[in-house]
Amino acid sequence: MKKITQVTLLLLFLLGFGTAKVTAQYVSIPNTTFKNWVLAHVPHPTNANNITPAEAAAYTGSITIGGANLTDLTGIQAFTHITLLNVSANALTTLNVSGCTALNTLSCTFNSLTSLTVTGCPALTAIYCSDNALTSLNVSSNAMLQYLYCYNNSITSLNLSSNPILGYFECYNNALTSLNVQNGHNDLISIFDASSNPSLTCIKVDNVANANANANWIKDTEASYSTTCALATAAFEDQAIVESYPNPFTTAFSVKLNVDATDAIQITIYDSIGRLIETRMIAAAANDVIEMGTAYPSGIYCVTVKQGSKNQVLRMIKR
Repeated sequence: MKKITQVTLLLLFLLGFGTAKVTAQYVSIPNTTFKNWVLAHVPHPTNANNITPAEAAAYTGSITIGGANLTDLTGIQAFTHITLLNVSANALTTLNVSGCTALNTLSCTFNSLTSLTVTGCPALTAIYCSDNALTSLNVSSNAMLQYLYCYNNSITSLNLSSNPILGYFECYNNALTSLNVQNGHNDLISIFDASSNPSLTCIKVDNVANANANANWIKDTEASYSTTCALATAAFEDQAIVESYPNPFTTAFSVKLNVDATDAIQITIYDSIGRLIETRMIAAAANDVIEMGTAYPSGIYCVTVKQGSKNQVLRMIKR
């Protein structure tokens, strides 16, 4: 009797293991609307009610699900070879398409997105994400991006310096305090609208004169174009702790202490991935100009400056 029980338990274990193994063979698509669309449009001969990762990856068409009250797109990352994703006019709050390496066009307008991840999409040329609730958007890995329409959101900062072929850009009606379009090819940007961003005072560009002369570039009158835009934090906007120049720099950059400085100043440097590069404590009266960056490799650096309760953040580029 004991032997039979042991055999039974072993069979049950193997059966459970086999069931788990079979379950793991299919893409998890918990949303019924999304799953029904997939089953209706994507070939899936393996199982009538599910799709395998291989079947999802083999699909090279587009996915279009608009106005369907779609709330969850879990499983989309398995469709690595889709070229177009259109999920506009739904109820999505998050969307992550990282790993969709063939994705060319993404349209997710008129949702409730607070998070949009587009890393790992090297072929992406167009992003339409207007009319959402985004507060940030990272397109630094999308070097092929030509169209970016992200108006009617709550984005506070945008850095487009890694998008050298950008041609059409509209970010009006956001909450921008920082905008960098210094990508080395501003001449390619034929449409530019950064209006209705009342807290945006400086827009970083390749050439100030060219930007001002371009009739197709629109901004608020309070904002100005600059090649530096050394941004202080809101706590110390009226009087920067330091001034830094030149930017970009090739050998070193100079940090000039504010003439009214009385407390010691701490300067901390981080690279573009957040690694600590250098920290200096400087007595306010020790030297009014400090040279930094001589030993830094080419790249982008975040310079944080602290003096008592005051803070300042600078973004420096070494070529």
